[in-house]
Amino acid sequence: MGLALDESVDGLEKLENNGVATYIEPGLKEFLSQFEGVLIDHVTMGGRSGFIVKVGGAGECGDSGCSSGSCG
Repeated sequence: MGLALDESVDGLEKLENNGVATYIEPGLKEFLSQFEGVLIDHVTMGGRSGFIVKVGGAGECGDSGCSSGSCG
């Protein structure tokens, strides 16, 4: 599965975790470091699906990440 945006990443900072690369505004990394973490997860509920972004307390899924689908 892949998700790509057809936009330039010039000037953005690349972050990579668990084989997933994301690109953020340069100042955003410093801002987000004030919180416990950021979790981006894809969920399917009741015939609907989408992405959930949680800021702070994102470590609730443990160090292994949420690839098992057990989060949220």
